[in-house]
Amino acid sequence: MEQLRRSLFSLGDRVLVAVSGGPDSLSLLHILHSEREALGLAVLEAAHLDHGLRGEESAAEAVWVAGWCAEHGIPCQLGTADVAALAKSRKCSMQEAARFARYEFLDRAAAAAGSSKIVTAHTQDDQAETVLLNILRGTGLEGLRGIPETRGLYIRPLLSVSRVEIEAYCLKYELQPRHDPSNFSSHHYTRNRIRRDLLPQLAREYNPAISRALLRLSEIAGRDSDYLHQQAEIALSDAVLTIAPGKLVLKTSNLTPLHPALLRYVLRRAIAQVRGSTEGIGYRPIEELCRQITERSDQNSSLTLQGLFPQPACDVLLTAGTVTFARAAAVVPATPWQLHVTLVPQDAEYTAKVDARTVDRQSLYVRSWEYGDKITPIGLGGHHKKVSDIFTDAKVPRDDRGSVPIVCDKNGLVWIAGYTLSDRVKVTESTTQTLFLAATPADKSD
Repeated sequence: MEQLRRSLFSLGDRVLVAVSGGPDSLSLLHILHSEREALGLAVLEAAHLDHGLRGEESAAEAVWVAGWCAEHGIPCQLGTADVAALAKSRKCSMQEAARFARYEFLDRAAAAAGSSKIVTAHTQDDQAETVLLNILRGTGLEGLRGIPETRGLYIRPLLSVSRVEIEAYCLKYELQPRHDPSNFSSHHYTRNRIRRDLLPQLAREYNPAISRALLRLSEIAGRDSDYLHQQAEIALSDAVLTIAPGKLVLKTSNLTPLHPALLRYVLRRAIAQVRGSTEGIGYRPIEELCRQITERSDQNSSLTLQGLFPQPACDVLLTAGTVTFARAAAVVPATPWQLHVTLVPQDAEYTAKVDARTVDRQSLYVRSWEYGDKITPIGLGGHHKKVSDIFTDAKVPRDDRGSVPIVCDKNGLVWIAGYTLSDRVKVTESTTQTLFLAATPADKSD
């Protein structure tokens, strides 16, 4: 496949390939295995997740992928997930739960393998489907850019390769991929209807090269969005009056002259800086904030906007000359804690017993909850869970969440005191030495 983006690889890369067993991922793994030396890859491994949605059929696919990898001398990590249960617990669609489980698994597999890149087999057709789906939902430039070619460790070298080329590659090298029957149903998922019905109709009746046209649209939108991000970073820096943890104050006089397109990007960057991300924030809240800033620029009264953005909350205070973004008190550390680590049980407000081999004692510390915190709770089958979701499930009031001690080491969260331990530190039958952790309010510790 001549359009494989070889420039995405570097000499000495340790590569983990996400492999479903379908034509796209099998072709990708085959070509990377064939060109491993030419690409200078130090390590090539595969990873396959059984989503648990098709019973014995998907379990057999996992066995098949593992066998194919073994036949070609490629190490392969296998994982399982209960996507149906995950969708129920997260109150989301099966597709969203499957995506969450898949990326959580790939992140863990990459960490275990020491991978420098995670490679997925998204193609030109996947990109076209994504862009068209986003258009139907009503999107901006970020949605029009579709699937990014790179994101963190993730790279997608097949975004310019069509499924027709993939099928030709399979025939040429006599690959016999597995096929997920759910991909051929036009009724279960919107994406499937776009793939099976809408795109073929657009190709027949409007533009035979519709997939390439949508790919070109995504590339143009991506470049334009990158430029706006760069300009927004400059504009935001120029507008800053005060910056502190959980708080950002901007000069209105620097914001009102901006073009509305650039102002939206500046405000989203400001919100992300205070809130941690813009996840869950759609078109309407940003438009409302733009309107308020523009219309109130010459007013002397102040206005506080609360509840404009989903959790974690970020309140906005508008005055005659400033716009203040303030993170809700719930995520601001409320109580200083001290952590004691001993070999014997302790008498403390919060205590826990852990496997001594699994924690880094030198880097242990205690802090309050921060937005974005995740932990792998005991009993969740190795899946990560947001600490905010754990608090929500336990009905912890927002005002009390900052008072819960969070114990960490250099490898991540160890213990949410009073709620759950990380699965990686739990005591098992193979545990030979235990440690006792105790979290005590600083004003009560000796």
